[in-house]
Amino acid sequence: MASAVDKRRDEFATGRALLRDLLGRDVAIPVGPDRRPVMPDGVQASLAHDDHVAVAAVAVDGGFGALGIDIERRTELEPGVIAQILRPDDTVGDAMLAFVLKEAAYKAWSNLGGRMLEHHDVRVSVAGHAFTACVVADGVEISGQFTTADDSWLALVVVARPA
Repeated sequence: MASAVDKRRDEFATGRALLRDLLGRDVAIPVGPDRRPVMPDGVQASLAHDDHVAVAAVAVDGGFGALGIDIERRTELEPGVIAQILRPDDTVGDAMLAFVLKEAAYKAWSNLGGRMLEHHDVRVSVAGHAFTACVVADGVEISGQFTTADDSWLALVVVARPA
């Protein structure tokens, strides 16, 4: 973080402070090789931010396998960016919403040890405020919930630990 711009350092510090607050203890939360926060043993977490807010999800119960959270402002995207995000078989028409859903699913997937994914590797479908993200090549489905928060999309994935 030493070479990061001030804005990025502030976002980083805010995110770490939020995670510590949710944990209720002052612990080191270093950056892992994949840039995810390295949490204490037995803790699952996910962190996201946009230009205005940071959000986090933390679980200290051993019943959770992974968490994924994302937030982004509800904005229109350029056609070229939309094409990079949406698959023809995605059932969500808003590309920014699709981006947020795919990012939350990707974070949970990577917390489970999954490989790097591109946006087109994941197909999303929505029903009400629930969504399913399918890692197409693997046939793995990850489910979550989404909503709006002020002028942002917010998505959360909670994966139970296999029995």
